[in-house]
Amino acid sequence: MWHIVIVDDEPIIADGLAKLIRHIDADSYETKTFRDANEAYGYLRENWKAADLLITDIRMPQMSGLELIAKAQKLNPAIPCAVLTGFSEFSYAKTAIDLGVVSYLVKPVEMQELKKLLSRLVMTDKNTGAEAKITRTDLSRETLFMKREAENNYCNFDMGEITEQLQLSRDYLFRLYKKETGRNLMDYLVDVRIQKAKEFLMQLGKYKVYEVSEMVGYVDYAYFTKIFKKKTGVSPKKYQKFAAE
Repeated sequence: MWHIVIVDDEPIIADGLAKLIRHIDADSYETKTFRDANEAYGYLRENWKAADLLITDIRMPQMSGLELIAKAQKLNPAIPCAVLTGFSEFSYAKTAIDLGVVSYLVKPVEMQELKKLLSRLVMTDKNTGAEAKITRTDLSRETLFMKREAENNYCNFDMGEITEQLQLSRDYLFRLYKKETGRNLMDYLVDVRIQKAKEFLMQLGKYKVYEVSEMVGYVDYAYFTKIFKKKTGVSPKKYQKFAAE
């Protein structure tokens, strides 16, 4: 049974969407509806492991749907989120995309679009025929949060800010990450930065090597060159040259 949280300040919308989901497959999905984003956040804070999908309206009093998504992702970075709105302005869509939402649903929601959203939450194991949640993970929310920060904020990665947000010590978080992933968090950050650097360097003629160094978080160009060569076997300049051939 998959647990879906629906948030909309219009009861007829929230209840109607829940009814549509039950109509699609009452045996596979259960829904919890809220009229208030603060109330929904309180529920998610207590049940962050149970929620498999968050569908929320964008424009609501007190707390917007986008604010709710941002807070929900701090509780559980792996939770898929979809926005539900009658406002299709690009500014809302862009912010939603930046937050990594899996779908942007415009009211009134069509059955086919809802089915597409729900189908994206399930992947089928072709060998066993069993269904598994794409959000399934053995990692804690703290480790998922650190991993996402390394991937999304590789340029300005700030462990101090992470410890403040998670309210846990730096040493504890480092130990937790290594215990759950088998590797050092900072080593993972370096790998992310080098991969991003390679992608930038392959955009021929667009960036100078020293610019790429700064773009991936290395102010010291010499140090960046040393790390890049250690990871790839060639200097950034040679890598860029090879890409041009």
